Amino acid sequence: MRERLAQFAPAVFWAGVIVLLLGVVLIASNVTAGSGRGPVPTEYLLAGGAVLIVLSLLLRPDVLRRAFGIRTVRYGSNALVYSAVFLVILGLLNYVAGQSRFTWRQDFTANKQYTLSTQTIQILQDLKQPVKATAFIGRDPSSGQEPFNAQEIRDRLKEYTLRSSNFTYTEVDPFQHPELVQELNATFNGGVVFQAGSKKQETTSSGESDFTSAILKVTTDQPRAVYFLTGHREHDPNDTGDAGYSTLRQALERDNYVVGTQSLQITTTIPVSATTLVLAGPRSALTDDEVKTLDDYLNRGGRLLLMVDPQQPNPLPASLSKWGVKLDDDEIVDPQFVQGTSALYPAVQQYTTSPITQKMNGEITIIPLVRSLSRIDPAPSGLTVDSIIQSSTQSWGETTLDFQNNPPAYDAGKDLKGPLNMALSVEGTAPISSTAPVTDTTASTSGRKTRLVVMGTSEVVTNRNLTFFRGAGNVDLVLNTINWLAEEESLLGIRPTQSDTRTLTLTSNDTGRVLFLTVIALPALVLLSGFGMWWRRR
Repeated sequence: MRERLAQFAPAVFWAGVIVLLLGVVLIASNVTAGSGRGPVPTEYLLAGGAVLIVLSLLLRPDVLRRAFGIRTVRYGSNALVYSAVFLVILGLLNYVAGQSRFTWRQDFTANKQYTLSTQTIQILQDLKQPVKATAFIGRDPSSGQEPFNAQEIRDRLKEYTLRSSNFTYTEVDPFQHPELVQELNATFNGGVVFQAGSKKQETTSSGESDFTSAILKVTTDQPRAVYFLTGHREHDPNDTGDAGYSTLRQALERDNYVVGTQSLQITTTIPVSATTLVLAGPRSALTDDEVKTLDDYLNRGGRLLLMVDPQQPNPLPASLSKWGVKLDDDEIVDPQFVQGTSALYPAVQQYTTSPITQKMNGEITIIPLVRSLSRIDPAPSGLTVDSIIQSSTQSWGETTLDFQNNPPAYDAGKDLKGPLNMALSVEGTAPISSTAPVTDTTASTSGRKTRLVVMGTSEVVTNRNLTFFRGAGNVDLVLNTINWLAEEESLLGIRPTQSDTRTLTLTSNDTGRVLFLTVIALPALVLLSGFGMWWRRR
């Protein structure tokens, strides 16, 4: 009986090999298609193929004994066993990494583009209500392909679920479930709809900033408004030119702010919806009525970001001194600067303990063309005046501002020695109560503390400088400032990094060297090594 069955051993062996290879091919095709396990139980095919091969060897043990008697087979089998053990370990690691309970991650990209930002993590951890994301991903019937960013969407949503128990997601094929597409008003294969309560928000991008912005929109009761004051040649949030603030406006909108403009020359009332006011780089003095309007607004607990460039007039001279801040008549010169800039562009990498910058340590911020600020000592009663960013200890405040005829040089006794304040925050109750009435069209801020931030430059977030200083923390600094002013501490942090395309540019000489090394030098080295080994053995 055994001898009769042994006749079928070769057929059983090759059947096992075929079944095993079929299982491997199906696994590869399922993974490549991004469909996971797939409809075919591939693990059964792998197990069945292995059983058939083992059965064939058991039927003909003499073949196995003869094979292992050959030295080359013996060594080869050792290598096969080691390879099999390695593959098993690799498979186990891959299985463990795919489990939802396994949360360890490591991002090896240069700009950490697959690592969630501190801002996103904070928002997810602070979720007070369940948020559900529905990812519409399916194969287009015309092309048979999923959206190009399907896997990126899955990976990012998985990272979000690991950060908060209040965040969940499901994946839906829009072509197989059109009723869900209609119910959620989805418009895009590859789009993601975020839901919280009765609110819904769709995003057609797979970027972290878009996902986080959508979460903010469905979890915020009412949008916050930031108004940029105009009328004195300030930076305009709608201006896309070099001096404009359109890039900052887009960043604010991603943080779920409504951005508008307001001229206090046309009306002296501040909109009720205003969360924060921004006066960015006025080039002329404010009128008495404008000064009084802003003074009354601050006295009632208003929020203002004031940015004043060197050699520009103080727009609120009496108000700033009342709030404990003095604008120095100088321009900071700092030997600590980034290559490609100058000493008039201080680079900051170590920050103070201010809540605005406490999560920015390690991130470089470049502060261009900035004047220094001083705290009035002692500070007015009831106020806390803190430094946000400072120049280095090697810096100084240059008071001779004619740089063309007088190159900057430290003059002891005349110039201020660093470190110098480049931005100050003020929080507290107004030292002097306002007698201005609060109308229906005026922002009613009574009953809360005033928050004021003064910066010695408005160039920090112009479109030109944000393009030139790409990757620096300039936008994070200003957004954190506005979020602190609006009491949105959960939004303080570093924003998501933008993915970039890295290219290698070679000169003609570089191309020639690469060609020589890869086409001539390395093959010649291999040939010479082989010839040397042959000569020695000969």
